[in-house]
Amino acid sequence: MAQLEPYCAGFLCTDVDREGTMAGANLKWFQKLRGATDHPVIAAGGIRTKREIAALEKLGMDAAVGMALYKNYLR
Repeated sequence: MAQLEPYCAGFLCTDVDREGTMAGANLKWFQKLRGATDHPVIAAGGIRTKREIAALEKLGMDAAVGMALYKNYLR
């Protein structure tokens, strides 16, 4: 990520193993990514609850939520 920072305004980081599964966000992995850059990071993949979105926000990250919205899990 550090090598790409000069060319990026931020990063969209997707956990492809969890994408579309609603298996829950891999918060440990996203925390490592948050520590790798000062640029904005958007987390994606497996996010299914408002609690996970709040946890990502505490890490200083935004969340891209897809399947959970589509399946009406978030209200």
